[in-house]
Amino acid sequence: MKPMLRDAIRPLGNPAVIGTLVVLVVVGAILAPPLKSGPSGLTFALTSSYSSGNFLFTGFAFDTAGAPVSRVLVSLNFSLANGSGATIGSTHGVTSSDGFVRLNWSAPMGEYGVQGTLTPVGGVTSSFGAPIVAAPANVTTRVLGVVYLVQTGQFLVVPQLLVSFENANGSVPVGLQLVYSLNDTAPWTYLATVTSDPQLFHVSFSNLPPGQQIYIELVNGPTVIETFVALGLNFTPESGAVTPAGSALLGAVEDLSLFVPLAAIFVGYTAYGRERLTGALEPVLALPISRSRLFVQRMVGALIAVVIGTAAATLVFAALLALRAGISFPSLVWIGLWGTVVAVSVVFVALAFLMAHLLRSSGTLLGAGLTIVLVGSVLWGLITTLIGTPLGVFNSSNASSTVWQAWVGLLNPITVCQSIVSYSMLAASPPGAIAVIPTVSPAIVWVVVLALWVALPIAAGLVIAEKRD
Repeated sequence: MKPMLRDAIRPLGNPAVIGTLVVLVVVGAILAPPLKSGPSGLTFALTSSYSSGNFLFTGFAFDTAGAPVSRVLVSLNFSLANGSGATIGSTHGVTSSDGFVRLNWSAPMGEYGVQGTLTPVGGVTSSFGAPIVAAPANVTTRVLGVVYLVQTGQFLVVPQLLVSFENANGSVPVGLQLVYSLNDTAPWTYLATVTSDPQLFHVSFSNLPPGQQIYIELVNGPTVIETFVALGLNFTPESGAVTPAGSALLGAVEDLSLFVPLAAIFVGYTAYGRERLTGALEPVLALPISRSRLFVQRMVGALIAVVIGTAAATLVFAALLALRAGISFPSLVWIGLWGTVVAVSVVFVALAFLMAHLLRSSGTLLGAGLTIVLVGSVLWGLITTLIGTPLGVFNSSNASSTVWQAWVGLLNPITVCQSIVSYSMLAASPPGAIAVIPTVSPAIVWVVVLALWVALPIAAGLVIAEKRD
């Protein structure tokens, strides 16, 4: 085997490197959280309208991943709105394959209360309560309907509206437009056009504060047919509005951002730094080979080892997470995850090689590497908060603090990688979703900054390897 090739693949046979990669794979398996075998939880949105002596109900059952749930027995018990609780009527039905159920109840027009139960196949019965308010019908212009916010999405909780509209004669008001505003004033934003009953519409609400009133109008050109008010619940910038599976993925990425750089630092130290600092490379440098060439050969071998290890760890983590979460994550999410893990590995391998020329002992190199990893992964939030607080960053709006964290995060390759994974989740979410996970910098900025983080320590290491003994 040629000396150059042998020197390049040398780290692959190092027991310490092999052990590090095995540990990395085990860590990947441990970080995949033991979620249940499928999306848990059952949520139900109920709309009502009134026509010709009948309340017309449309319900939608969906799980925590936003997927419709079929074969759910929905039972409704009605009472007067005076709070007596006495049942004066009931109805029941089963959701279809698209998660919808239609129910009728004959009663005079008025205000009532409803207590409902949901019984999925093989599941536990749950209950809910809701008021029913119906306005008198006008056969010429009045369109009756109720709008509810619905949370859907595999990785992100994407706000949607469940809409059920009927004319007084029972027909669907096809062609009318829905517009919305967060303050009941202009400008009103176009949402969608009514084409069927019921309908699910995606909503472009970004970081909607809890309890925020959403004003929705059903219009026909300049004519307002009806106005509705809904409350924005559970969409907060603090939670990021992620589903259990998405939360598990982001949590594991944060943990990987600690273990992967540590593994990369140790591989770089084992492949080059230890021999460089102990003088073991002197016999090799006596051969007709330049310092920069040796630097590149050893780095190529270290990077091959780290890429293999991170690929194995990511695949194990991906398979276990998908199995335990019951969701097949799109390839874009895994490309974002593995690509950024590899990029972080390259950055910290290159830093280990660079520090081998800047520091004077193996212990100093390992200590410096550990410190850099801890600052970038564990202490970064605390440090940015300590710096931002006296600057008044957190005394104004949430938006300003989010911008601060995003742009300061460009100084840290670990946070850049976390942002890219978040963005890949966002890009893989249902159409219409926007930044419910705070993502301020454009994706191209993250990619460019990450490329610079990869290139700078490699370039600096090459220069110093030639100039410094």
